[in-house]
Amino acid sequence: FPSHDIDAASDDLDFPQYWYEAVIYGLAIRLAPEFGYPLQDRMVLKQEAEAIKKRAMDFDHDTGSIYFQPEAR
Repeated sequence: FPSHDIDAASDDLDFPQYWYEAVIYGLAIRLAPEFGYPLQDRMVLKQEAEAIKKRAMDFDHDTGSIYFQPEAR
């Protein structure tokens, strides 16, 4: 799938809105060591991030079917 550069404050992530918090927490986990965030606090952050990611993954599960067929001309 195409990737998008997020290089301005006006750019939006190409994710459903319910994934934004999960993405933010995932980035926070990746950046925490670089910014000297203590290990114990990072472990708490990771637990929070996992819960938020699970909530996002459980958010939207379509139960219907979709069918594709060629157009008969």
